[in-house]
Amino acid sequence: MRRLFARIAAASMTVSVIVSAVPAAMAAQAAEIYPGDGYVRTSPQLYRTFDGSTGCVNCAKETYSNNIWLVDKENNVRVIGDGSYSVSGEGNGRVEQFRTPTNIEPVAADAADWDTKAEMLANVVKVRNYYRNTLNHTDFDFSGSGDQGFYAFEFNNSCDARARISTDNFGKCQDYTANLLGFGEGDQENYFSMGVDVGAVGHEFTHLFVNKELGWWPDKMNTETEALMEAYCDIIGELCEDEPDWMVGADVFRANTYGEKKYSLRDMRNPQGTRNPKFGDIYIDYFDDYSNYKRKLEWLKSNNPYPMHPCYLGTTVIDHAAYLMYEAGISKDDLAKIWYRSVYYYRGDTTKATFVDCRDAVEKAAYYSFGSSSRELQIVKKAFDDVRVKSHRTSLSQATAAVPTRMSDFTRIESYNLPEGRYWNTGDPNTASRVAKYGDTSTYLPMGPTAIKNFVICSWQNEEPYYQCAGFAKKLQTDFFHTDTFVQNSDLSYVPELGDHLRVDQYSRSTYLGTHSVFIRAFDSNTITYADCNSDQNNVIKWNNRVSWYRENDGRFCFSDGLCTYKFVWVERPLKQGDTNADGVLDNNDLVAMDNIISGNISYRMYDGLLREFTADINGDYVVDSADRDILYDLINCRNYARERYGFVIY
Repeated sequence: MRRLFARIAAASMTVSVIVSAVPAAMAAQAAEIYPGDGYVRTSPQLYRTFDGSTGCVNCAKETYSNNIWLVDKENNVRVIGDGSYSVSGEGNGRVEQFRTPTNIEPVAADAADWDTKAEMLANVVKVRNYYRNTLNHTDFDFSGSGDQGFYAFEFNNSCDARARISTDNFGKCQDYTANLLGFGEGDQENYFSMGVDVGAVGHEFTHLFVNKELGWWPDKMNTETEALMEAYCDIIGELCEDEPDWMVGADVFRANTYGEKKYSLRDMRNPQGTRNPKFGDIYIDYFDDYSNYKRKLEWLKSNNPYPMHPCYLGTTVIDHAAYLMYEAGISKDDLAKIWYRSVYYYRGDTTKATFVDCRDAVEKAAYYSFGSSSRELQIVKKAFDDVRVKSHRTSLSQATAAVPTRMSDFTRIESYNLPEGRYWNTGDPNTASRVAKYGDTSTYLPMGPTAIKNFVICSWQNEEPYYQCAGFAKKLQTDFFHTDTFVQNSDLSYVPELGDHLRVDQYSRSTYLGTHSVFIRAFDSNTITYADCNSDQNNVIKWNNRVSWYRENDGRFCFSDGLCTYKFVWVERPLKQGDTNADGVLDNNDLVAMDNIISGNISYRMYDGLLREFTADINGDYVVDSADRDILYDLINCRNYARERYGFVIY
């Protein structure tokens, strides 16, 4: 179960409580100003904002119900009476109840919470207008039942917020089929009401938007995708502010009103500097580095030191990338447009989207908004580089990967941490031990998808357990090529290439001993040199195995170290740009596949066709066409310019 603060972190988004007044002209357009009964006066009503300035809102009486509303009829937004929110159950049995009030009560102009509720109305209108006027968003039918507007209200929670569509199954929302925005009323000791904050309102509003367009909804996706969802809500919510402070929830914290802002739910400028009085005067270990987050994610799911879902600890990786884009000079509104438009550039199964998919979508939005050589696109790329979210394409070229001296330099550096004769058994892939531990399998390579067969991704759990010899070969391969996406080929006519992860059957004379993995460091027409570990069943590391190779009568690639014979089973290689049939080799078969893609005979936009799209769109202009085919022809024919320019694919 996500504990309370997990939900706080999810929904109480970026805040800056400087709220501009609703223009009197806009307020005057609201129909049927309710004239009396002590609830409203005959003119639009003033309210006082958090920072002491004033705003202006209308009340109106609905003719069909006689209910009195704080309402902006032009924008179809209204504030209703207080509701409730509660959580019960654990894990998959968790039940959320998010209720609007059964009976609508008027909001008195002199009520204690008048200012809060009036400011909530103004903020929802402000966010809606930012979507409409700046982002050019016109479809506000998030509920799927027609554009029936937005109902905002407070509920009994100290620091939380929720967006809901009343037709979902998260608990009954009585009488309403519109978009619902609920805001915790605050405990008035540590937290103010969430509804008085533009960033919090923008965050919840964006939940409705990304759910409609991408199917993103809390608890319905994997952890990394959920972190992306929260990041989009953080970022667009922050950019709805007049002047972003890039601190999620800073103005909700009461302590921040008495001096320098130091508390936030998430500090987008400096994630690891996030402080929250909920945990005492300590820093929270939010991430600003994707590689670290990805490596620790599985551990966090069961060992999280904070009472929040681990998706929030990774949300700040993407948050920080957006902040870096802003700091590098992309204007607030241009940045908002890039992130908003990127929502429409996700491909495949969006409920399985990764941070790398996010980079691809945001780069594509910048590409089409500002051009391929624009300053904005370069800023976007650098920001993702800085938080170590890789592109779908490596910076390593196919030509560079084939240079023997690069392999020599690589193995020399790699062997500093993993010396000859030490043991790969510490549990940390980057360290080795002086002590053997017989049969130890504690060192796994932490990675995601690793092998592809017919463009279907196979995870290592279902394919090859990457520990001991296979894990060591895969670690070297991943470090060498800067990718974690590999294709497996079992063609017996295998010809060695630098960086191959070669799987072989091992025989002592005629006795079968099992399979083994090696990493190819060098080769010529007679010999190969490979690195491996666990040839002694103790995970010992060896770097300089130089042996002769030959072929059996059936063409199978074989080699011998004098004690044992090794026979080819399969090879894994990084997926190359241009390898449109995913067999690990660039040849005329890829041209055939490319022609089928261009003609539409292969639908490359299906889920497991994403990789086909990334291999076929060689020039990275997001279109597969004859220009990509021309490059592929040059790659197949080893034209140097092509092999020096194009590299490998990351998924």
